Amino acid sequence: PDSSMFAQTCRLPTAVPTRAPSKSLQRRSTPTSRPPVRSTRSVVTMAADSPTPTKLGFIGAGIMGVPMALNLMKAGHELTVWNRTAAACQPLVDAGATLAGSAAEACAASDVTFVMVSTPEAAMACAEAAAPGLGAGKGYVDVSTVDAGTSAAISKLVKGTGAEFLEAPVSGSK
Repeated sequence: PDSSMFAQTCRLPTAVPTRAPSKSLQRRSTPTSRPPVRSTRSVVTMAADSPTPTKLGFIGAGIMGVPMALNLMKAGHELTVWNRTAAACQPLVDAGATLAGSAAEACAASDVTFVMVSTPEAAMACAEAAAPGLGAGKGYVDVSTVDAGTSAAISKLVKGTGAEFLEAPVSGSK
């Protein structure tokens, strides 16, 4: 098994049955079928179960990034933040986050860095700026909603540093 912090932090949530399958589902079930499941713990909660808080980075302090980053802090993680406009990070700094001087500095100070920006161009620019702070044993999780080509380019850039990449786009806004 992979024992890297990235692999431990990003494992799948634990799942439990929500209810017994309906009779019609039971009739069609095979012996290996499983009942419906629901997630009981998020990735963030699972990382909080580790003996020490995970050092996380967060790039992007916009309308979606700030609440996401605050939730990581509420889960007990140390957070280093960076945004192209440093003033946008003030609510996170006020809550206890460390402000990095660059995207690369945020990544260098973190085991896993999350990125939540608004456009494919911004996501690529952030990945390019972050790359010098990445390397073996680091993780880069892009939660920005970008096209497949941009995500593939970011993946190639991140993996080229020796770090691991996870594409985890969110949908919606606010």
